[in-house]
Amino acid sequence: MANREVKLKMSPDLSLKAIRALVEKKQGWTIRSFKPEEGMVAARTPASILSWGEDITIRVKASTEGSLVGIESNPAAQIFDWGRSASNVAALATEIAALQVSA
Repeated sequence: MANREVKLKMSPDLSLKAIRALVEKKQGWTIRSFKPEEGMVAARTPASILSWGEDITIRVKASTEGSLVGIESNPAAQIFDWGRSASNVAALATEIAALQVSA
């Protein structure tokens, strides 16, 4: 399991829409759940030679300066993920942080 938080200077609604669009463009990722009323996007990464895929949960909530985005990655069907969860979280956090630059 791995997790991280990212601060965005956008409203939670705009952040959530931008994050959903970002996840939809990621090759092989599948959105498993989208609950805007809860500020949540859940996705699954594809299986690879190192893992059966990971479950990604992204939660967006309001903060004083915009939004606080929580990212969590867990192995889908195994105990040890060979660092895939940490890699997913780090890459996604970088991509989400870049949203405020391009927004």
